[in-house]
Amino acid sequence: MGETKNNAPTAVEKIKARLTQVRKSEADMHELALLLERESGNHVDVVRLNRLALGNRANDSVKLEELYQTFYSAYVIRLLEKYVNIIRDRLLLFAVYGILPGYKNLNVGERREKYAEDNPNVKFERARTTVSGWSDPNSRLPDFEDKIIKALAKQLDTETDGLKKKLGLSMAVFDELEKKFPNGLPEELPSDFPECIALNLEDNKNTVEATVVSENDKAIVEPLNIPADNKNCNKPASVVDDDTSEGINPEEDHPSDNPENDEASAEPLGGLDADKTTNEPTTDPDDKSSGAHPLCVFIKKHPFLFVIVVLLVLALIVFFIYNICGSAQRDTHDISSEPESITEEPEDISEIDDSESPINERISPDWGDSIGGRTSYTAGQLERNILANQVVFNSKGQENDPGGCKAIYPGDEKNFVKVWLQNTGSDNNDLWESENITVENGKSYMIRIDINNDNPKKHIVAKDTKVALSIPSYSDTKIPVRGYIESSNAEPSKIWDGVVFSSAEDKSFHLRFRPNTATLYNKFTGEANGMELSDDIVLKATDGGTLIGYNELNGEIPGGPQYGGRVEAWVDVIYDKYSVATQVRKLGATEWGKSVDAEIGDQVEFQIEYNNTSTETQTNVMIRDILPGNLKYVAGTTKLYNYSTKGQWATLTPDGDIVTRGVNIRSYLGSPDGEGGGNAFVRFTAEVVDTDLAYGENFIYNWGQVTVDNDLIENPSVVIVQKPEQ
Repeated sequence: MGETKNNAPTAVEKIKARLTQVRKSEADMHELALLLERESGNHVDVVRLNRLALGNRANDSVKLEELYQTFYSAYVIRLLEKYVNIIRDRLLLFAVYGILPGYKNLNVGERREKYAEDNPNVKFERARTTVSGWSDPNSRLPDFEDKIIKALAKQLDTETDGLKKKLGLSMAVFDELEKKFPNGLPEELPSDFPECIALNLEDNKNTVEATVVSENDKAIVEPLNIPADNKNCNKPASVVDDDTSEGINPEEDHPSDNPENDEASAEPLGGLDADKTTNEPTTDPDDKSSGAHPLCVFIKKHPFLFVIVVLLVLALIVFFIYNICGSAQRDTHDISSEPESITEEPEDISEIDDSESPINERISPDWGDSIGGRTSYTAGQLERNILANQVVFNSKGQENDPGGCKAIYPGDEKNFVKVWLQNTGSDNNDLWESENITVENGKSYMIRIDINNDNPKKHIVAKDTKVALSIPSYSDTKIPVRGYIESSNAEPSKIWDGVVFSSAEDKSFHLRFRPNTATLYNKFTGEANGMELSDDIVLKATDGGTLIGYNELNGEIPGGPQYGGRVEAWVDVIYDKYSVATQVRKLGATEWGKSVDAEIGDQVEFQIEYNNTSTETQTNVMIRDILPGNLKYVAGTTKLYNYSTKGQWATLTPDGDIVTRGVNIRSYLGSPDGEGGGNAFVRFTAEVVDTDLAYGENFIYNWGQVTVDNDLIENPSVVIVQKPEQ
């Protein structure tokens, strides 16, 4: 008996069918989006789509279905920009999908004829005869379209794991359109959308190369005409307008500005011939008439191979220099027990630029949430029930203040963490700072977290609501503090905002939370007493903090401003008597930083710097490193640099103490002004290993610690490891 075949369409076939259908019906764009985003309803995230479409307009003043179509058109545009990397292929689909200006109101056949008429110089070979123009564009163009669509369907099948998971593009499109059209969607996208259709017209304002495959699969490259509406383009389009969204990175997800670079791809996605990995050149390879230097010809034909050769040569040079020059630093030196005066820094110590470091990213007062950027609403929108039955915290946007009453118009609710500055004036709003605070030694500061369930309906109650206050334990010249609000039925489920404490004199300091000071205030508690909260708000900040509520600490907060409140807590600022700085670099590199990119098997070098910033001598200074998992100490690599080593790196013994019990580096003098006391540097090497790395990006934080008179100060650096999917 023969085997029964399963005739159910595969995921690739489903995607290809939807992509093909879009050519015939613009309305099928939304079916494609629903398929790729794994939505079972009529629309992608209908609540957010309604808010985006309407803006601040009344429901009966617009045609919602037309506005929905605007969203889905934008979705398809961004889909093609992200996943069809060959510009000429993308342009062809833009034409047949009716996206190019002047193509929208034509049927498929008319679009192909117009495409051929707009580009009369496109040629292809037929029986060794070159024919100008498209003798029968309706019979030839579908062949090219089908190959592009087939390759695109395969790519989308891979991205969605056979339609088992969402593609995730709709969120980025939502974010972009909300920024671009804050007052509601237009009935049609403007002619400059997509911006430039990702074309580079820098050299020629109205042409871009297009390759057409002939019957013999031989490519003829000729100029392709671009619609006049796009002649002012000079950069590729991006899914998100600013550099701050989590959306799609234009440098990673879009083709290069140069169409030739697109042709250099080993496997160009969505190429005109999906079964070919390269396109043959239009010129005769045996033609020597150009007189080009052989090296230039080689570089042009094999650019990636040339880059690899250059990198190998550079690696050999660096390896040679490191091994020859490093041999002078391998001697072991005795360490004097005398107090150290100020030392010279090692020659390879330079000013650190850590502006791009993940450590520095944490030093930011910016707000955020678990969905990558929630919508802001006006009071009018909230009153018109735009949230329906949804719980949303702290999302009311900035409103005009008609009378100077900042207590009534507090500004953007997303900036909900503030600090009260003491002794700076009378009791008014000017005492509250929501971003950067310059601190003084020995002073105390009150941190406030505002809490508002913005749904105006009382019965829409937030459940399991918690507040957390993250106060770092380390010392630095800048320290970020973040407040968190989370709720099990809110959307987003977690939001945060922060402030940054900085010392005016660039002095190292740390913050100390005052126990039993966290208090909840609202209309129920009144201003006199408040409701005392557990210190878990700080001690268990990584686990969500502590429960709050309205009339009891049960995690429930009804909707409406009358049920909002605030949490207050106090911290003390303490300037340090010494400073600690931990830095990292790949072994063999010359520059230090707060973070470094590495791969499994790489070796990285850590440096812990200690400075006595007091006026007194500090004795029995202990340095230790808390080496985390996925980093393995390399034996024999711990070295010390201070006054007694006389400008050399001294190997420390017993080996390995730096990552276990620590190393006693003896005593160091202070200075009369506390600015130039003794200092020391300790270095060691570790190897990146895979103990429990997750797939994707991993941040491995390594903490250097220094203890003086039982006072411990620590400071981190980070190793960033990408673990590829198997």
